[in-house]
Amino acid sequence: MSDGFNWDDPTTVIVPNQMAVAVYFNPSGNVVVRQENDCDDDPFIVLTPENACRVAFRILDLVEETDPVAHCKGGHQARRPPPTTPPAQPGDDLPLLRAAE
Repeated sequence: MSDGFNWDDPTTVIVPNQMAVAVYFNPSGNVVVRQENDCDDDPFIVLTPENACRVAFRILDLVEETDPVAHCKGGHQARRPPPTTPPAQPGDDLPLLRAAE
């Protein structure tokens, strides 16, 4: 059946294929971001909870820069800490990470 549909048309395909992404704590208390892979080993990064917050906020900033209405709608701004240098004490950002879960 030919109805003119095209999988390569970005105006109709709104959710492209994407490998699954998992985010979890490892036994050491660090945050792991892991992506499913067709090969044997999944690529992953490991972040301290403090740095995971920084990465999460940066990702939200990037998404909002592209189209703030279609994406997060600024909802993360209420939880965003004021701009500062890295926290003075390890774990300062941990409550923010837990609140975002």
